[in-house]
Amino acid sequence: MEQHDHAKCPAIEVTIETKQIVPASVAGELLEEIARGFERHARGKGRRDLRLGVRRVDIGSLIMELAVIGAAPGAPSAEVVTRSFLVATGELLRSAQGLAPGTVRKSDARLIDALRDPVADGLADRVILGRRGGAAEAVVDREAVRLIDASRSRPTARSEVRVSRSLPAPDDVLPPPPARRELRGANGTVLDVKGRWYVRLEGEGGVLNPLEPGPGVAVVDEAVYEFDGSWEGRSYRIRTARRIA
Repeated sequence: MEQHDHAKCPAIEVTIETKQIVPASVAGELLEEIARGFERHARGKGRRDLRLGVRRVDIGSLIMELAVIGAAPGAPSAEVVTRSFLVATGELLRSAQGLAPGTVRKSDARLIDALRDPVADGLADRVILGRRGGAAEAVVDREAVRLIDASRSRPTARSEVRVSRSLPAPDDVLPPPPARRELRGANGTVLDVKGRWYVRLEGEGGVLNPLEPGPGVAVVDEAVYEFDGSWEGRSYRIRTARRIA
């Protein structure tokens, strides 16, 4: 078996914020569903060799670092697959709450339940999925649990109405903070909502901003890109978009 320098592998950090003892069965189910979800995502990117392994566990709040390990180098890189998995999980969670377009498949619902249940059962205040030292891409708190449960009891048509109403009207769009008005290598997911392009940038908690592809720039719905562009008027004007997932 090929040896890996696990210290250099990309990693996912899972945090269960709690002052209680977390039952091993709960932590185990959460890890199992994250691992299954990651492997499904990696296979979809053509990387059947990638999997997750526990690299570090901290006490207090339960913090688990899952290293991405694979049989061989390949394209896309493990780093890109890891990043796109976290973004996709954040989007999946927002869809499950009825805050973004998309459907939740049965296999994905198990991952949502594994993230939701520790909070719903009163074992944790929050469950967080992200990168060590980076922005959290998926956060489940009590409000998220409430929205997930409400969305599951709501007919699909009403869920779609909720999504459309959650988007800012043109006159309500606020410019991003000065530090985010220039995009240089920023990653984000493009969404086509009723014929208009929006972008959800990484690390912004799922905020949707209008997107205007510049001349010669083509984007695809639900794809992840690395962008160069700037905020002009009421939308991001994109000069280049390099697809990464």
